[in-house]
Amino acid sequence: MPKEIKTKPKKRIRKPFLILLILILIAGVSYGGYKYYNYSKTEVYKQKKADRQVKSLVNKVGKLILLPEGTPAIFDIKDPMTLIPQQAFFVGSEKGDQLLVYPQIGKAIIYSPKRNLIVNVGPVTNDEQPAPVTDNSDTNTDKKPKTE
Repeated sequence: MPKEIKTKPKKRIRKPFLILLILILIAGVSYGGYKYYNYSKTEVYKQKKADRQVKSLVNKVGKLILLPEGTPAIFDIKDPMTLIPQQAFFVGSEKGDQLLVYPQIGKAIIYSPKRNLIVNVGPVTNDEQPAPVTDNSDTNTDKKPKTE
């Protein structure tokens, strides 16, 4: 007579354990997303992101032209057609190009990320008239007049 092999019935523990594991995973991902969302609203995050973008842009432009030392101020060119009549420096620029200004050195660079091209390089000039210098040494009321 052949031996009967008795098999143990499978326990149903796996299904509740799997459901619990999935719920814990969903809760963990949700909590992480919530914390990241809140962190991305902070000024520290925004500053780090801006710094990374500046470094990335400077690296791209630095491969095309020798750049001066320092950190540039960066501006997006949104409507070059209004800028061209004001300054011929913007001729050839397109919407989406970026203006890098090195105010300490007095240099401006227009870079086109779409074309990976330096559009123009020029000096930074200030068209405003300097404020007149006045001598206010006689009108200072904090000091007592000299007596001899």
